[in-house]
Amino acid sequence: MDFIGKLIEPIVTHNLAIKTTIHHTDTVSVIVACSLSPVAVDVHGVVRLSNALTRVEERLLRYIECAPRLLSLSSSAVSSPIPDHDSWIVTMWHFGYDSPTEYVGKEFEVAWEDGQNALFRIYTKDLNGVTKIRKERQEYPNKRFDEAIDEKLPTVISIRQDSYGKYHCYCHNGHCHFDDYDSLYSHSKGRTQR
Repeated sequence: MDFIGKLIEPIVTHNLAIKTTIHHTDTVSVIVACSLSPVAVDVHGVVRLSNALTRVEERLLRYIECAPRLLSLSSSAVSSPIPDHDSWIVTMWHFGYDSPTEYVGKEFEVAWEDGQNALFRIYTKDLNGVTKIRKERQEYPNKRFDEAIDEKLPTVISIRQDSYGKYHCYCHNGHCHFDDYDSLYSHSKGRTQR
């Protein structure tokens, strides 16, 4: 069986449905479907996604090792391992959230671009028989996975104690702030740096 240009059997791992295609150009496309089990933009979500992509790496390597004659990959691709998923290029991803309550009106979809490599959509989405309104931003980072993730996650720059004994966390993108040591400690599960 020739796998080139065809979809490799999809897998479901870590509640993510992953489709992988090997192309004639010695490239691979990986699509991660997560509408019903979204990946949170936090450490837990990134670990979950990273673990799932590691499974994809392992499957691709098995295909190459087990079927080199079936795969018309270049000799350099066959002799070298699949690159770590941190170096894979993210061409598109979606960020959004669903309305907390059910929507009972007519189905709709509205989309517009912002001129900043992003498309915004608001539409109705059927989630296991319950219709909700989804607000979504499609982005086209065209960056390595690790670089694209770094831009999305809040990165702690410093933690300082003020004159009243309160701890403050400052991030490069301003998304995190903690008022006291207890919330800082519970958020980081004890891995704080002072």
